[in-house]
Formats: sequence, structure tokens, C-alpha cells
Amino acid sequence: MGKTEITRVVGIDFGTSTSLIKVKRYQNGEPLGDRFFTKGVTFGNGEADTKAATIVRRNADGTVTCGRDADEPVEGAEIFKDFKMKLESENPVKKEQAEQLTESFLSYLYTWYVQQSSTLGAAEDVEQTIISYPVKWKDETRNFMKQAAIKAGFQNVTSRNEALAALYTVLSQQSGELGKKGMIKSGQT
Repeated sequence: MGKTEITRVVGIDFGTSTSLIKVKRYQNGEPLGDRFFTKGVTFGNGEADTKAATIVRRNADGTVTCGRDADEPVEGAEIFKDFKMKLESENPVKKEQAEQLTESFLSYLYTWYVQQSSTLGAAEDVEQTIISYPVKWKDETRNFMKQAAIKAGFQNVTSRNEALAALYTVLSQQSGELGKKGMIKSGQT
């Protein structure tokens, strides 16, 4: 009998003020371990902070600092917050800047994910990444988010609007209880 494939789902919640990455492993579509428990990527020198501040600082020397450390003022540097909301700007300069900042920030998230990936599953896991976006975003912006996650290094990237992502989370975590109450039935959509 062949080895069963394990899927590692990497969920990215790219938020306006904070972002996070949660990981859950599945075998044949069923969660491994406690269905409610997900592992979170931590940000910040061993601290148990599972939320990264969605901040990018462009330093005078051309380097970029992201996360909580980016909020510290440095001479000649520029700090960017709330750039997520400018991804849909009608101003092409603001939109392009927001895209560059987003790409830098997703690379930062990926770096932390890779540093911890060996504790989040097995090397043989097939990774699937899901990145969320606001419901109201245009297709162009949705596609940009997916491509930016791929460019950062995430594998097998798909995207979901935030409302649908939240619904899937609740359904996967509460399916047993909802089934007992007759609210959902196995094999029916």
C-alpha cells in the first residue's frame, strides 16, 4: 500500500493593521489532530507573537524593514502603514507603491514561515496556500495578491475573499456540531 499524501494548508490573513499565517495539516481531506487547533507562525525573535504588524519601512540605504520593527523611526527612512487599502487606488503612483510594499511584506511573511516550516509539518507535505482579500476588491487586485504570494515563495496559491474564508473556517471547525443539529449533512452542498 502506498504512502498517504498529507496536505499542509497555509492560510495567510493579510490584514490592514496586522497579518498572520496559520497552518493546518490534512490527510484525505480530514484534519490531522484536533480540528480546532492550527499552528501559527510567530514573528519576532522567539516571542510567541502570532500577529505581524502590517508595516513596512524603507530605510535610507535602500533596505526594507517589515513588521513591528518597522514602526521604529530611523533617520532618512519612510514608514508605511495602511498600504493594503491603497492597492485599489485610482492614483497609479499610490497603487504601484502599495503593490511594491505588499510584495516586500509578503516576502517578510514568507521568510518567517520558511524559518519555522519544519515545526509545522513534514518535509514531504504538499503545501497549499490560501491568501484572503476583502470581498469588495476587483479581480485585478485579487489576482495581484495571488501573484505577490507566489512571488514571495508560497506554494500552490489560491485566494478567497475574507467572508468565504471565515465561513470555511467555521464549517471545518464546527462541522460535527452543525451535523448533529441537522444544519449540514455530509455529502450535500
